[in-house]
Amino acid sequence: MRLILVRHGQTDWNLIKRIQSYTDVPLNDVGREQAHQVAIKLRDIKIDVIYSSPLSRAYESAKIIAKYHDGIKIIKEPAFTELNMGKWEGMFTKEAQLRIPECRQWLEDPFSVTPPLGESTSELKKRVISKLSQIIKSSHDKTICLVAHQMTNTIIKCHYQNLPFRWNLLPQNADWEEIIIR
Repeated sequence: MRLILVRHGQTDWNLIKRIQSYTDVPLNDVGREQAHQVAIKLRDIKIDVIYSSPLSRAYESAKIIAKYHDGIKIIKEPAFTELNMGKWEGMFTKEAQLRIPECRQWLEDPFSVTPPLGESTSELKKRVISKLSQIIKSSHDKTICLVAHQMTNTIIKCHYQNLPFRWNLLPQNADWEEIIIR
């Protein structure tokens, strides 16, 4: 099975470096253009179905990709929503790093700390891999495009490529890559 992982295009919060996870921040104009450029790169790949996080920044990116694939179905899947950052949500990244020791620790090892009222990275991994495993079982020899988020896509990449989690694996806005799953 071919899995094409796409991270959504840029939002205003990405631009000003605010922590965004469950907050439904839409794409900005740059993000829409980024999604369009990804769509052009993917237009010659036969995609059987697109799965998307239900958050508008991912879903709009998925809709832009779908324009190049006549009649393709987009399935909103809540399991592919970003890691819930709890009380850190909406903070500026630098502010959180300076003021919150647990946030600094999370940046050193995201599996060691759970954001207050948020979700652990292990919980994210369990939710994402569980749902994707179900999809894979029913999608032999198909090409699936999954449009989601930075941590979500990194967890998938690390799991299916047998890699330890590393920050340098995080995709930028509108990055995409293909993973072959056997």
